[in-house]
Amino acid sequence: MSQSSQQYPAPERPYRLPALSPNTTQDAVVVVPGIMGSELYDVERDRVVWGLANTGWLLRAWTTPGGLRPLHLTPDEREGRLGRIRARRLLTTPAWSPVLRGVEPYTDLVATVTRSVAAPEAVLEFPYDWRLPVAVNARLLAAAARAHLERWRVDPAHTQARRHRVDEREGRLVFVAHSMGGLLVHAALGDGPDGEELARDTTRGCARSGRRSRGRPPPR
Repeated sequence: MSQSSQQYPAPERPYRLPALSPNTTQDAVVVVPGIMGSELYDVERDRVVWGLANTGWLLRAWTTPGGLRPLHLTPDEREGRLGRIRARRLLTTPAWSPVLRGVEPYTDLVATVTRSVAAPEAVLEFPYDWRLPVAVNARLLAAAARAHLERWRVDPAHTQARRHRVDEREGRLVFVAHSMGGLLVHAALGDGPDGEELARDTTRGCARSGRRSRGRPPPR
């Protein structure tokens, strides 16, 4: 075989990053659901106390006396001693229930967001215990969003996405919030020095000219 026709193997890489479309963003996204949009789990009793995936629980919750009593705040929780309830995930199953009627999950929303980012690791779903005050959940959101952005900025997919963009800037945070989730974002970005620091790394705006309560208005 002549030298000119000899084939050399390509250097091995840990994995191959997918090709990026022109619309791919280098930003990190945090999806914050609305009130009742997170599955709640009682770690002491080892059972779901709010969620739509289990039809048996849904039936008991709305048809038996005290079916929703586990959602009541306990005296310890009112005093700030938390840990009994853990928010495990965003709702993933559509269902019907009295008063609320149709309840839609966030599966399609998260899928659409994921198609717009450089890698699935850029998307953080933020379930939260919606029984608690906004201020409590806002502090948790601020900490989770900051950690998510720091992880994403050292991800190889973030580096590739930056090179793909004209300005090559570092990724920022983009919050996609629904209903009460917008209140959490607003509080998280304005809660003291930590919130101000987080706000500097955040892209802000209201989709579809939504209400101010859904988030801060876009800069003029």
